[in-house]
Amino acid sequence: MIGIIGAGTMGKGIAIEFARFGNKVVLVSYQRHLSEDALHIEVERITDKFNFQNRDQILENIKTANEFNLLADCELIIEAVSEDLNLKRNAFIEALPYINPSAVLSSNTSSLSIREIFKGIIEFNRVIGLHFFNPVQIMKLVELSYLDETNFEKIVPVTNLLVSIEKEVVRVKDTPGFIVNRLLIPMINEAAKIVEDGIATVEDVDRAMKFGANHPMGPLKLSDLIGNDITLAIIEALKLKNSNIDVSKELIKKVKDRKLGRKTGIGFYEYKK
Repeated sequence: MIGIIGAGTMGKGIAIEFARFGNKVVLVSYQRHLSEDALHIEVERITDKFNFQNRDQILENIKTANEFNLLADCELIIEAVSEDLNLKRNAFIEALPYINPSAVLSSNTSSLSIREIFKGIIEFNRVIGLHFFNPVQIMKLVELSYLDETNFEKIVPVTNLLVSIEKEVVRVKDTPGFIVNRLLIPMINEAAKIVEDGIATVEDVDRAMKFGANHPMGPLKLSDLIGNDITLAIIEALKLKNSNIDVSKELIKKVKDRKLGRKTGIGFYEYKK
């Protein structure tokens, strides 16, 4: 059984992905109540969008909860709360008394160090990072990050589980941004700086990368999809490791103005609701 802490966009998406392949999932909301009705609405939306035929099976395989006690029988715990170090640490501190001592603990962080998340909370030999990409139902990749202390006997069954739900797994040593975001997010930051400096428009920056570098979408439209707040959090995490990074003022302003992208209806682009 798989336990997921956090019932936001990523938490629900990960839960549905495991459940549609027949896995039993406990989805625990954190800092907000999750009703069965809310889950039904999300499952209905995703199954309709991706033409999945097993809606009833998905719902049957997910147990929702607002308390941690149902995590006791889970062999794998995936934390999927917001990208905030203290929030993630507190979620594990609160959940730990209810978690099976043999369970593997993981975080869906996209930028934070696994070591920093778990430091002083639990021994490192059974902790990993599992970075799923949004939207989970489309994006095949999962970055599995590990520490020098991680027991590789814990990694093998998790890798096999991810392969069983048709994910491509890459292993990477614990480092902020892992592989994809260490390469991708600085590019988005530079794209925002090009706009900020008046060198090119948002549309032309995106068209340049789409048609000149064969990217499926431009970097600024991608940031809107990721969430500009998430992009900013990742670039700031990378800056802790590389002080030479100059964070785009345009990106900072977007976040300050709550122009976070698709989820707020406006970011670098406007979106119809």
